[in-house]
Amino acid sequence: MKLYVDDTRLCPEGWTLARTCEEALEILRAGQVTHLDLDWNLGQGRDRTGISILHWLETAVRTRQVPLPEISVHTADAGARRQMLELARQIGKG
Repeated sequence: MKLYVDDTRLCPEGWTLARTCEEALEILRAGQVTHLDLDWNLGQGRDRTGISILHWLETAVRTRQVPLPEISVHTADAGARRQMLELARQIGKG
């Protein structure tokens, strides 16, 4: 499954949409996500962002709760994008 996480943008065809951090984590916990495309700002405050999802994923992959999906980032925030891509790279190395 391809999971697209964004609170405002339209979901690309062929992807499953999660509008909130909680929705995304629920879907990820099922272990069927092959591709993950994240926005930074999910409209839920600083503790529920795209990077929050990546932090959860980092632990879940390391403890083998879920397989590592292919990760991409579509946020318009350049600083957040760099931070998210760096964390995604670190998860892939683990």
